[in-house]
Amino acid sequence: MLAAPDGIAFMRDTLGVGAMRAWNHGLAWRMAHALAARWGQPFATPEAMVGCMASVRLPARITALGAGAAPALKDWLFHERRIEAQVLAIRGVPHVRLAAQVYNDETDFERLAAGVDAWPA
Repeated sequence: MLAAPDGIAFMRDTLGVGAMRAWNHGLAWRMAHALAARWGQPFATPEAMVGCMASVRLPARITALGAGAAPALKDWLFHERRIEAQVLAIRGVPHVRLAAQVYNDETDFERLAAGVDAWPA
């Protein structure tokens, strides 16, 4: 709590809140489309519903495993690849939630995608 005022001032005065939000949104939007295409999955979420996060359906080989694949993949990514990612089942279908912040770039999402692709389930 003691650092919150300085953090808010940094966002406002150095980064610019509008520029920060635009970066986060643009990165989440681009990477959601890129990963969905990579995995041969649809991504039909309207852009107005994407702030700095988007959920992308995982590849068919993973979705075929059902909802139970989500926690198993989440754990594997963390323990084997040191990737912290929210992997969850939406209506029983495994998805990964992308969360973009100013300290992220495309390479972070490429690392996530490579980890998902390497999962030996």
